[in-house]
Amino acid sequence: MDERLRPWVTGIGTRRLAGERLVHAPDTATTLVLCSETGEAFVLGPRDRAGYHAGRPARRTVVRLTPG
Repeated sequence: MDERLRPWVTGIGTRRLAGERLVHAPDTATTLVLCSETGEAFVLGPRDRAGYHAGRPARRTVVRLTPG
């Protein structure tokens, strides 16, 4: 990761989903998700309640932003 992004990004990772049910637990951080299935980007959070969704098989790149 570029050093200039460190103040704003807590972590970057990938998730491989096999179509299982997704559980998004409560979280104070905001997360940017890039989905290979749809080619779309979307933002999760901050969340004060859990969310449950039916997932589709896909690979997702997840960028977790620093709270605040």
